[in-house]
Amino acid sequence: MGSSQSIAPEFRDDTDTVRAACKKNGTSLEHASARLKDDTGTVRIACEERGVSLKYASERLKDDAEVVRVACKNGGLSIEYASDRLRDDKCTVLFAFKNSSSPTLLSYVSERLKDDAEVVRKACQRNPMSLEHASEKLKSDSEAVRFACQQTNDIRKKRNILKNIATGAAKQDPESLVAAGLLKLWTGGQPKHGHDVVFSVRFSLSEGSSDAANEFYCQMTTLPFFRDYRFYCGFSERVQ
Repeated sequence: MGSSQSIAPEFRDDTDTVRAACKKNGTSLEHASARLKDDTGTVRIACEERGVSLKYASERLKDDAEVVRVACKNGGLSIEYASDRLRDDKCTVLFAFKNSSSPTLLSYVSERLKDDAEVVRKACQRNPMSLEHASEKLKSDSEAVRFACQQTNDIRKKRNILKNIATGAAKQDPESLVAAGLLKLWTGGQPKHGHDVVFSVRFSLSEGSSDAANEFYCQMTTLPFFRDYRFYCGFSERVQ
């Protein structure tokens, strides 16, 4: 990313000069006069070139839904610089998610929307680690946690969500573990004899489980050596 183009003081209130600079690098808006930072046409040009240029717009234009959408179209994280009103506007926030997969985007929206199940699901679809910035209520909601885990095939990310982000009942919910793909519940009675192998490792993502047990389980589900085994709560079954 290139640095913003400096504008000589005598030209900072000159519309043509500032717009030409912003067409090359939108963040040149930083050097414009207060009048041009409040000029819709100039700010749109800057935001069309680089969404984060919204940072240098006037407070009035940071509260202009159309200007903010232009900025978010060129980088959803631009929502950080929108007004409090627009960071609490569901349509504007959902539009921003379409143009960013950063997990931090959810941290910039209002507290009300961090507690909105639809908004949090949309954020998790873009990046499941977004759950970290959801409300405490949704981080302890088993359904929300399961949904976040289902958005990635990376078992370490699943583990991170359940162990370090989820809270309360969701952290210990067996269905969350199953939905996350971390384990399958055994429904077939005792394992058969012969080629079956039993791992009697106590495994849980609650605080009662040791880090070593958690790590061992993750290794069992990712290393090629174990690819021929199905893992269950309590033991594994060799695929015949």
